Amino acid sequence: YPYQVAAALFATRSPYSKGVVLMDESGLGKSTEAMLVVTQKWYEGKNRILIAVPNADLLVQWEKMIENKYSIPFVKITSNQELENAGNTFEQEAVVLTTFEFASQCDKASKLIWDLTVFEEASLLSSVHKEDNKQARALKRIAEDSFKLLLTGTPIEKNILDNNNIISKRRKP
Repeated sequence: YPYQVAAALFATRSPYSKGVVLMDESGLGKSTEAMLVVTQKWYEGKNRILIAVPNADLLVQWEKMIENKYSIPFVKITSNQELENAGNTFEQEAVVLTTFEFASQCDKASKLIWDLTVFEEASLLSSVHKEDNKQARALKRIAEDSFKLLLTGTPIEKNILDNNNIISKRRKP
């Protein structure tokens, strides 16, 4: 749809931006908008791309969407068993699709410099500034130097500045 293309163009427009938040209502195609950005970045040669989702159900939805609609390589990594079978953990010649939990617990994800990180249901990470939210803090570290694409269907329930904390890079005093 034209509004999805417009959102993807918005997300890729500024080379100086650290990321964007896409806040459409549920069911309007945020995942499609994100995949347009992912596909564009992939074909630009920015091949270190991580897509993280909060749970296994969403992981399956993303996997099916990528398989059925897009022609870019991807690998789903959700356990140490898959990492061993893959041979080289998160360093893949494909888009990496995983869960918040696994990415945040696997320190190897934070050792890579990602070109693009996509966080589905990013409102779940909005308390990244709180010391006790270890998962959100780990995911922010993983995405530190990358362009971040945050997807949320619940922008009104949270403070938009909380989502901005994931994108921004705070300077140390």
